Amino acid sequence: MRTLSKTILVFVLSGCGVALAKAPEPASAPAPTTTVAPTTTSTSTTTTTTLPPATTTTLAPLTFTPLCPEAVAVARKVGWPLELLERLDQTTWRESRCDPLAWNRDDPGTGSRGLMQINSYWCRKGQYNPHPAGYLGNLGVLESCDDLFIPEVNMTAALHLCWYSIQRHGHCWHPWKL
Repeated sequence: MRTLSKTILVFVLSGCGVALAKAPEPASAPAPTTTVAPTTTSTSTTTTTTLPPATTTTLAPLTFTPLCPEAVAVARKVGWPLELLERLDQTTWRESRCDPLAWNRDDPGTGSRGLMQINSYWCRKGQYNPHPAGYLGNLGVLESCDDLFIPEVNMTAALHLCWYSIQRHGHCWHPWKL
């Protein structure tokens, strides 16, 4: 049974793309077996797997001191280009003072929400937005306008509006009247 378990473990690990060293020949006493990344040691009662250290991605350093550091971190995470981050940071400060729960109910429709104060026009059904959750819902960014209070959703939505604005107006900042 022990040999069958080793065979299954080797098959599963090799099927996952893990390179394995050749297992030692069976001996009278159970000998530990070692693999190459991850390392697996087997004894008669326990098996221990040690994974290699996780790799980390180093982001390019910012060339400015953010007014809204958490918002800038989220923007980087969702894919905002480095060259737009300073303007994005200034816009986030102007629009919401870095508050992800900011809601201007006086804006048209049902107001503007979140860090970038995205108007409900973009997240509700309308003449030019036949999807029930509007343009942004059609893109799969959100399911309702209230999702804009989630920083990752808000910054992703703002990035899509930036791309839309570049195609329509030649620059990113038209939705924010900059």
